[in-house]
Amino acid sequence: MELIGRDKDVGSIRDFFEAAGVRGGALLLVGDAGLGKTAVLDEFAAMEAKNGTRVLRAAGVQFEADVNYSALNQLLFPLGDDMDSLSDAHRTALRCALGFEIGPPPDRLVVSNAAVL
Repeated sequence: MELIGRDKDVGSIRDFFEAAGVRGGALLLVGDAGLGKTAVLDEFAAMEAKNGTRVLRAAGVQFEADVNYSALNQLLFPLGDDMDSLSDAHRTALRCALGFEIGPPPDRLVVSNAAVL
């Protein structure tokens, strides 16, 4: 499906990410339901993936609000095989937090550090 009339919105997101690669940042896309926020993000993600960029995404849903690491699981699930390069402690903590391995609940700080690495 072709996105019509949203080139400026997609371009703004692209500009943000190009600058964020240098200075960092966070992007919050807000608006009423049905305005096309997801369609704009889908278009941007498809264009970036076509250019060879690995796109990781998560979508929040109410029923997962109380599930630990649910958004992190959505983001990092595709990278499960790439965790081998982490130290044993970071790899184990992250894999347990994401449900890839069974073990005691990991320390949140260790999981956070592992996700950044």
